[in-house]
Formats: sequence, structure tokens, C-alpha cells
Amino acid sequence: GIPGAIQRIKGKPLDGEVVNVYSTKGDWLAQGSFSSASQIQVRVWSFQQDELINQDFFEQRIRTAWQMRQ
Repeated sequence: GIPGAIQRIKGKPLDGEVVNVYSTKGDWLAQGSFSSASQIQVRVWSFQQDELINQDFFEQRIRTAWQMRQ
């Protein structure tokens, strides 16, 4: 992330909420976890718009990381 790169926030997302990130032209870019307390306000989880960010998403990511280390 780039601190200060967020131009505006629509609505009032809660900390930890999954949010969509758009370019200044309105093009969808990514989705990630919002944090109002961090200099990096969105930690990107996915660059796939249709990917669900849920427990299965994290379990698969952890499983893949574990398998890579075996």
C-alpha cells in the first residue's frame, strides 16, 4: 500500500470490513480489509472482483503457504 493514496472513502466502513478499491476513474482495482487506525488504510487481499473473502479464502491461503514450505 501507499500511505496517503486513498482519495476518498464512501460510507463508513468498520475496521476489518472487506472493502472494494477503485481507481480515480472509477475502475475496480482490488478488495481488502479496511483499517481506520493504520497509515495503510486498506490491506489488499485479492485482485479478483468475484473472489469471496471469507473463512474458506483464508484457509486456502494458509493451506497453500503450508504446502509450499513442506
